[in-house]
Amino acid sequence: MFQSALSVLKIINQKGFKAYIVGGAVRDILLDEIPTDIDIATDMPLDQVAKLFITYEIGKSKSFGIIGIKFNTFSFEVANFRTEFGTDDGRHPKNIKIAKSFKEDSERRDFTINAMAIDKDENIIDFHGGHKDIEHKIIQFVGKASDRIKEDYLRGLRCIRFASKLNFTIEKETIRAIMNNVENISELSGERIYSELYKMASDKSFYRSVQRISYFKVLKEILPEVDALSEFFHDLEKHPEANGNVLGHVIETIRAADTNNPLINLACLFHDIGKSKTFALNEEKKPTYHGHAEIGEEMFDAISKRLKMSNEITEIIKFCIANHMKLHILCEMKNSKIAKLIHHPYWNILFAVSEADEFSRGEAHINRVRWLKTLAKIEEVKNNKAILKNHKSLSFVSGELIMQICKLKPSKIVGQIKEKIDDMIIDGEILESQIKEYIPKVFTQLKESI
Repeated sequence: MFQSALSVLKIINQKGFKAYIVGGAVRDILLDEIPTDIDIATDMPLDQVAKLFITYEIGKSKSFGIIGIKFNTFSFEVANFRTEFGTDDGRHPKNIKIAKSFKEDSERRDFTINAMAIDKDENIIDFHGGHKDIEHKIIQFVGKASDRIKEDYLRGLRCIRFASKLNFTIEKETIRAIMNNVENISELSGERIYSELYKMASDKSFYRSVQRISYFKVLKEILPEVDALSEFFHDLEKHPEANGNVLGHVIETIRAADTNNPLINLACLFHDIGKSKTFALNEEKKPTYHGHAEIGEEMFDAISKRLKMSNEITEIIKFCIANHMKLHILCEMKNSKIAKLIHHPYWNILFAVSEADEFSRGEAHINRVRWLKTLAKIEEVKNNKAILKNHKSLSFVSGELIMQICKLKPSKIVGQIKEKIDDMIIDGEILESQIKEYIPKVFTQLKESI
């Protein structure tokens, strides 16, 4: 991809125009990483660029001064040098103008490490010290920090994401600009905040991102439900991590997950939000949070709507919140209940979250005997032939038989009887030969409970 991009630069240069590889690709190359996409900036009019290459459509939000081209099977976005002036809403610039040089273009970019370019001969073009900042592992805004962040308040979150992912420090004026504009971050749309949060969660450094957005008071603005956990504490005997602080436990859970899977990381972030609503002290004056999983599931509905999360991701995270405590008592559960968990489509994510929850407490405080028993129980249920048969939809009892015996028409209670009979067989409470005998008994029990 990089060599093809250099060829694009040479083709444009041969026509008498300037062209550079710009932005994140330059940063990644200097970090010895392989860029996943490459952007090109040029002073060649885009209608002339379109005559030299195969073009493709890009999103409307990028329509000004940008064209998509294909070369050697690779796709590149080619933009004109441009400048941006002012803002009324902390997101959109008041004025956008075509610039004459990359130097002008670089002055409107966010961070020094994102404001560099590479020419056709692989020379680095750097007007703001981005290369030096990479060597010194520093993130800072281009130019005056207070001006850059007011142009787009999301830059505060982006700064934290880059610093966390690269494990860089944040320059003091940049920190000051972020913290002075914390309240303005809440003016951003839920979609933009979630997009940045999702990118943070797509890296193993997510725990560092959460630490920073908490420290910079950003968490309180974008996720007050999570931020509230900093005011609550665990029983130190059970949760010695983070001095018993519940938010600290959440961060340690994310760290223990050690994954770049955004679904696991986000589920870890939200798994204990119900604790802010269920705090109580027991007779020994120790904190308890009974029912926090159920309350947390309800609370997350409001969060997902506010952030405009997809229905699927919402359901995955809710499933993990609602069920993450079950692995702590799995050996006490009936086989049928365990089977429904481990054959659920989101089981692998739930298991990863619950395992991280367990290991967040540190090596010395993990109940290894209980955890090994839990793992053994999971394998036992997975290999249970009766459960496997049921899981493959080869149920032990048909709806037709239930309707015949109970003289019922197709209805919800037929499915309830079917499920109950299947569970009783899986749990060893009855034999398959006893199905006809127990169908009317289960029917009577269900009628009485309605």
